[in-house]
Formats: sequence, structure tokens, C-alpha cells
Amino acid sequence: MILSAVIQAIIIALILILVILVISLIIKAKIKKEKDESSLKLKNIKKVIVTTPELVEDVVISGITNKTSFFDFKNAIKKILEVNTVEEVILDIDKMELNSIQIDELKNVFRELNKKKKVIALASGLDNNKYRIAMLADKIYMYNSLNSSMVLKGYSNSYIYFKNLFDKLGLKVKVLHIGDYKSAGENFHKEEMSEEQRSSITRILDKVLNNFILEIKERRNIDIKDKLLNGDFVLVNHKVAQENGLIDGISNFDKLEIDYSKDTDDLLSFAKKVKLKNKSKNIIGVICAEGNISSSGKAEGTIKYDDMLEKIEELQEIDNLKGVILRINSPGGSALESERIYKELKNLGVPIFVSMSSVAASGGYYISTVSKKVFLNPSTITGSIGVVSMYPTFDEIAKKLFVNVETVSSGKATELFDLKQPLSEELREKLINSMKDVYTEFKKHVMTARVMTENRLEEIAQGKIWLGEEAVEIGLADKIGGFDDTVDALAKYLDIKDYKLYFTNRKISMLEGIKGISPLDISMNINKEIEMILKNTYQPMYYMNIKIDI
Repeated sequence: MILSAVIQAIIIALILILVILVISLIIKAKIKKEKDESSLKLKNIKKVIVTTPELVEDVVISGITNKTSFFDFKNAIKKILEVNTVEEVILDIDKMELNSIQIDELKNVFRELNKKKKVIALASGLDNNKYRIAMLADKIYMYNSLNSSMVLKGYSNSYIYFKNLFDKLGLKVKVLHIGDYKSAGENFHKEEMSEEQRSSITRILDKVLNNFILEIKERRNIDIKDKLLNGDFVLVNHKVAQENGLIDGISNFDKLEIDYSKDTDDLLSFAKKVKLKNKSKNIIGVICAEGNISSSGKAEGTIKYDDMLEKIEELQEIDNLKGVILRINSPGGSALESERIYKELKNLGVPIFVSMSSVAASGGYYISTVSKKVFLNPSTITGSIGVVSMYPTFDEIAKKLFVNVETVSSGKATELFDLKQPLSEELREKLINSMKDVYTEFKKHVMTARVMTENRLEEIAQGKIWLGEEAVEIGLADKIGGFDDTVDALAKYLDIKDYKLYFTNRKISMLEGIKGISPLDISMNINKEIEMILKNTYQPMYYMNIKIDI
């Protein structure tokens, strides 16, 4: 019986080995087939249609993520340059969403693409942003319909001030600032915009408009300044657009002879078929910091110390790490979290170059001071060097709701932080002193990083915000340039000719990803700002809560 059992076990083992072998051969054959099919399809692709998925810079990897890294998208565009069979690139403008910085980042790639391929843009409607995207192409067409329209105009932003609403609700928010131009939170305690805030935003919007007009002059060889300011390009059809040289003609997808079954592919599908090898052993790490700086919040859209530490430790495990690009897209937030993140970045032990995205202000600028060089785009908003603290009180709300809150405490200190009571002079003085200390620490980092005297820094600090070229002129940044320019500069600094980029991404479980979804992600809500106040009550913040859409 023992012999029989042994023979039986051997037979089972042989069968298992055979099954595993067969499965391996099937998988290998399938991979080979897919590879052959992929190569075959790639050879046939002559046209690539470009649309944009939902793009973010700091991708959180989970089982339910449906967002694409902007850097992956840009690399997909670059891959078109490597495939000689592709003859034409079509930008489907109606299905493209890119912000001002992303457009700036793509200019150099498309400049090369326009030299080697036929690149056209097709749109049914064009506003300032869509037109900037369309100008990436060599030729711009609008749909052959009088329903197609163009709206080119000056830039404007609207902001909601909540004081009267809060008064009705019984909510009082006391906002303390260090810096005359540090306007974060003023929409909670003022009825209207301060002159400092208005002048800053007006200056930024005027410069953005001037850059837009110059960009059109450069790309289309026309000067539309007077007509644009006069409103001549508001709700005009394709005929007016073409007569003024803003577009090259009319078309539609039928005329473009698009055939997905024959010679056309979507950008991301095309990119998956193009395999580029990079055998370099030199590693340049990339850390993306995107969102408000806070000790708590969703995995996506929040810069937390714990998450940044995880990324830093991941890079520290790489043997041949030569340097790091810190990509910042943040209006700031918690002063304490900013300092903790700064210290961990300082401990990386390799050169750090900063690439600023749409905004790197207040706490976002604070963490940039860890770097040797700072690059930013023309449309980047930075600065806002100052401190703010907010103190809400709910005693009036309680009265309106006929609620009586009784507090039992021992000692005076507990009464100082009673949100039922108005801000006392004693607590106000303590908060101001704390904020002054925090502001001193902020200035110290900036003075060291930018080699600047305190008097000079005070002239450009005080919460003032600056656009890209202004920041370079006043010494807060080193050079105008995008992410690729920053990488090239770091490689030159490191004296390496070949390298690989290693992007750190936070990985979370599907369950954690689901927990991060809330109704606030689906509908716009003022709760986000109120939540920011509550989480940082009494706490000094490096924060700029006014968003300037450009």
C-alpha cells in the first residue's frame, strides 16, 4: 500500500508539472501573439487622435483609480515622434481639458511634433483656454456649422464672500494675518474684497491677458489686442474667426477620413504599443506634491507628512539615486506639516531641483526652499510668504438653535480655546506671537535658500503673490522652464548624460480608495473651505485660499 501511495503521489506530481508546463506555453504563446499583433497594428497606424482623460500630477494608485498622470500623457505625445509611420496628429479640442500650466508644458513637445508630422486641431467651440490648446497644432479648424462659436475675451475671476451668510447663521470667523497682502480667509470675515487682494489679482490677470495676446501674435502672426479688448471676438462664428486669421478653415471628422479599423488610433492606446527601452542605471527620482498641505484628508488632493515620508523612504532605498525633482502644485496649508516635510526632504542627501506647477504659494513655496534651483512656468502663481490663523466661534449658532452648551474645565488654559466664546484679547496676543515666530522661521528658510537680506525679503513677502516671470525677476525663482527643463538642468548639474526617471506614487487599497470618495467630490461645496478652518483652528498656516483661474 505504501508503494502504491508513493506511485500515486508521483503520478499526481507529474500531472501537475505537465499542467503547469502547458499553461506556461499557452501564456508564452499568447504574449508572443499579442506582441506580434501589437507590432502589426503599430505599423499600420498613420493617424493618432488626441483627447485627454482626467489628468493629475500626483497619481494615487488604487484598484478604482481612473485618473492618468499628466507626465504619462506627455510621454505618450513624445512617443509619436518615435514612430515614422504616423503621418498625422489630430487634436479633438472638444474632448481635451488642459490647464494653463499643462499647455505651457506641452509647447516644446508640439514644437518638435509640428516639424515632423501634420498636426491639426478641430473644435466646435473655442474659448481662451481651448484656443491655447488648439494653438499647439500647426493648423486650426472649426466645425462646418454656424453653431460653432468662438469666445475670446479678457480674464476675470469671481469670489464668494460669506460674512453676511455666516452672520445669518450665527458663525463668526476671526482671521489674523502676518503680512498686509496675506488675504487668505478674508472671504470668511469681510463683506467685500480688500484693496490689497483686488490689486494683486488685477495685476496677475492683466499679465496673463498680455501673455495670451503675445502668444497669439507669435503663433498666428496677428495682433488682436484692440479687437479682443473691445469684445469683437465674443460669440462669433467660424467665418469671423477665419476672416481675422484666428483659424485656418472649416472641417469635420468625415473630411479627415478617420478609420479606427484601418489606420487610426487613440493616443493612449497608441502609446501602449510603443515600447521604448532605457537601460540607464542613473536614477532621478520624482516626488509630486499636489494639493493642500494638511495632517489629514483624502489620499488624493492632499499633501500629508506621512505620505511624503513614504515617498522619500522609497527613494532612499534606490542604490543609484543621483538627484530628485520635487514637483509642487500647492497653495500651502498647515505650517507645522510644511516644516516637517521640509526637514524630511532635507535629509534625502541628494541634490533637489524644484519644478513648480500651477501654484506653489505659501506652504507650497516654503517646501520649495529645500532645493538648489527653482524652475516655474510663465503662468505659475507663487510667493504668498506670510502667515494666517483662523478662529471660528459658534455661540450665536447655538443660540439660534436653542442649544445651551455647558463646559466643565479645570484651569484657565482650557477656557482660552472655548469656541463658544469670542476671541479674547489674551488669546489673540498669544496667537499673534506664535504667528510671528512662524513667520520668522518662514523668512529664515527663504533668506537662506535665495541668498537674500531680510529687508529685501520684506519688500516681496507680506503675503504678496507673483506670476512666473515676476518671481524670477525678484529672486524667488531661478528660471522660467517646465518639468523637462528642470530635469535637463538637474542632469547637467549632476554631469550625467543618461538617466531614468523614477516617479513615486502612493499606493492604497481599493477599500481605502472607496473611503476617499465622498459627495464633495461629485458636487462643488463650500464645506471644503469650512473644513479647512475647523481642522486648523488656532494653528498658524502658510495658506493661500484664493484660486486664480487662468
